[in-house]
Amino acid sequence: EYPAETIIGYMVSGVTTSGVRRAVQGTDDIMRRLSATAANVRFGQPVRRIVPRHDGVEVLDAAGVTTRFGHVLLATRADQGATLLH
Repeated sequence: EYPAETIIGYMVSGVTTSGVRRAVQGTDDIMRRLSATAANVRFGQPVRRIVPRHDGVEVLDAAGVTTRFGHVLLATRADQGATLLH
């Protein structure tokens, strides 16, 4: 299960209408909570490309290895993330 309540709680807290909010316990806490129930989490792994498929995504990493995932969460600026999507 994905901890949707974490994301939904953040979004309904007013961030979409009142601007950016600071994570009280820092970004490390956000990453820990978002990945707590995930089966396969990879941090700090450079990605070359993300290809959407009908049953998930394929991620090509910097080593040239392609791995299939059900979901991908990018922790980067939107313009940088957009360049990875194909």
